[in-house]
Amino acid sequence: MMSQSGTILITGANSCFGRALAQAALEEGFRVAGTVRNEAARLAFEALAPGQTHGYLLDLTDQGAIALLVERIELEAGPITVLVNNAGCLHAGTVEESPIEALEHQLAVNLIAPTILIQAILPQMRRRRAGQIVNVTTIGGLVGLPGFGFSHASRFALEGLTESLRKELKLLGIDVTAVEIGGLRPGYGRTSEPSTGDSNPAASGDSVTVDFSSGVPARTQTSTLHADYAWALGASRAVAVTESHLIDPGRAARALLAALRTGAAPAHLLLGENAVQWVREKIAALKAEITAWESVSLSAQAD
Repeated sequence: MMSQSGTILITGANSCFGRALAQAALEEGFRVAGTVRNEAARLAFEALAPGQTHGYLLDLTDQGAIALLVERIELEAGPITVLVNNAGCLHAGTVEESPIEALEHQLAVNLIAPTILIQAILPQMRRRRAGQIVNVTTIGGLVGLPGFGFSHASRFALEGLTESLRKELKLLGIDVTAVEIGGLRPGYGRTSEPSTGDSNPAASGDSVTVDFSSGVPARTQTSTLHADYAWALGASRAVAVTESHLIDPGRAARALLAALRTGAAPAHLLLGENAVQWVREKIAALKAEITAWESVSLSAQAD
């Protein structure tokens, strides 16, 4: 059961969902610590509820700073009872034509940084035999879409880590949940206008990385994508701009808190109609494929 006596730590607290989650937690009387990327964002975050919000500067690629920051937060804001790994980045581009450096960045921000945070916080949670860890993997952690291979690779990896961690901690009073969030209304991940002017990274013909913790996309490749992949990026663009599946960040935040309050949050919390639909479609397709190829699969069994 989520305790109001502790502190909720949210990374990427000035992103659209991070900010909505912080506001929802404050409304319920929680103390909230949040990581941001610049001083202006830190001051704005602390102004949400002076004395109840604690803002901290953190570059998720600075691995050495993460553990030190956790110690500081525990001293200044109190014991961290809930960790929400929310900050992340999205890379839009085909696997063939995206630079390998973009993949390394995706893994550093979306997988390695959350893992280091978990490792730094777990000793205290284990001693208290209580705590909740939430990894926001997005729907890209369960369903891979064309044009987002690097990003979804990092999200799938975080899903696997989350599933293993949940089983490791199930007897220690610590809950672990992966949140597969669907499309958010415009502004998701944005804390400032993109420097490139692109409202949708998949809409351009370039390989683009968007950092959800700062909101500013940085181009990692400027060559036009090969014509062979036009359909893939077109499909991704259609998914990204469809209004019907977009969800409200405030409602998503309240839904997450409601799940945490039960003390029995699920292993996977899907947020949004499209998230539910896509996962159901994937499960159905996987079941059909297993059935179709079952005889071949079983032929590998040793006598």
